[in-house]
Amino acid sequence: MKRAVLLLLLLTSTGLIARQEAPQRLFEAGKYQELVSLVGDKRDQGPVEPEWTYLAGHSYLKMNDRRAAKDEFARLEALDESVWKDIGESAKRLAERDDDAALKAATRAVKADADHLYANFQLGLAYVHTSNFAKAADVFAKATQIDPRFAYAYYYAGHAYYKAKRLDQMAKYWATFLKLAPEAPERVAVESIMKTVRGKSYRSFQFSVVSFQYQIAAFLAAFRPLRPDN
Repeated sequence: MKRAVLLLLLLTSTGLIARQEAPQRLFEAGKYQELVSLVGDKRDQGPVEPEWTYLAGHSYLKMNDRRAAKDEFARLEALDESVWKDIGESAKRLAERDDDAALKAATRAVKADADHLYANFQLGLAYVHTSNFAKAADVFAKATQIDPRFAYAYYYAGHAYYKAKRLDQMAKYWATFLKLAPEAPERVAVESIMKTVRGKSYRSFQFSVVSFQYQIAAFLAAFRPLRPDN
């Protein structure tokens, strides 16, 4: 009897984890339209987990639909939970290019819950937008410790370390990103950069990057929300 109960609990928890991971896996595979459709269908049936809403907002940004992205982040702002409220405000402010306000909101979120995955992830993004790459790298690295399965924490950690001229750490985090998200849209650009940097100093790496600047430009374009129309 006890074994049956334990098995039922295991199956229930496994199913719950799988449902929670579904949007994350879609996002990591670049299936943005599928993700937002999934979130929309679930919303028609009842409340949606804030994690889903957050990833839906970033999916809309990837699809260059800034208005829909801000609408998703505004849903988070409207929640009673202070951490998600601040995360939503920070994400919406970044979409509007109000970087300082975004940093303040993300800082509040981490102060309220230092071990919140998306609070740390959002703070890392805010640090990048204010060009504080050393702090961004530290925060993204912490996010990988909070949830070692979240591929984009490794992706952005690698980028932040690249900007901070820490190519050893960049290679480390991007290698894990490639393992966790083999279908990610950024995979080709990351692999090209990894091949170029392997065995080279930062100075020689800077020189060789010129040969594939178009890949770097695409990589960086995916890193920042679009500017408002006005």
